[in-house]
Amino acid sequence: MPAGLSAIAAGGLQLEKLAPATQAKFGLKPEFIALKVKHAGQCGKHAAAKYVGFLQVYIVVAVNGLSQAMREGVAIGHLPTEQRMGDSVKWTILRGGERRQISLRLQ
Repeated sequence: MPAGLSAIAAGGLQLEKLAPATQAKFGLKPEFIALKVKHAGQCGKHAAAKYVGFLQVYIVVAVNGLSQAMREGVAIGHLPTEQRMGDSVKWTILRGGERRQISLRLQ
């Protein structure tokens, strides 16, 4: 994934795929997305995800309703081609075992 893509599409989020054993521990099937928030940017445009509430303990289980298993680059990479700057992207996350949605605008 290009270096600037996470700043543009995901507001500075860095995600990593969960290991199958960890995914099972959370009750997530392997055919569905399970990306751990590894880092949320801290400054400027890289901090957009942090400002809307992303934390490193969250697990992303869907991006704009897309929940099939994929790598970080695929999950985030389709956003700039499917959406326009200023569009809101809905991220479904696991927080304390519960599913919640966070909206984040593309920059």
